[in-house]
Amino acid sequence: LALGQTGLMTEDKLAKIGKMTGATHMYNIASSRSRSGPFNTDYFTGRLIDIETGKVLTVDSMED
Repeated sequence: LALGQTGLMTEDKLAKIGKMTGATHMYNIASSRSRSGPFNTDYFTGRLIDIETGKVLTVDSMED
């Protein structure tokens, strides 16, 4: 979701979207890039959200 990049989407709002679509869970991925000298480092964080409760069940991170 492009709105997720603006900081306008919260886990609560994502849960509402999931309920509207009939989903039971949603996996939200955020990414960022850091530059160190001539190299870029990409960071990814994924959150598994339970739609019914809006709670984050697990968080995974990866650096590339």
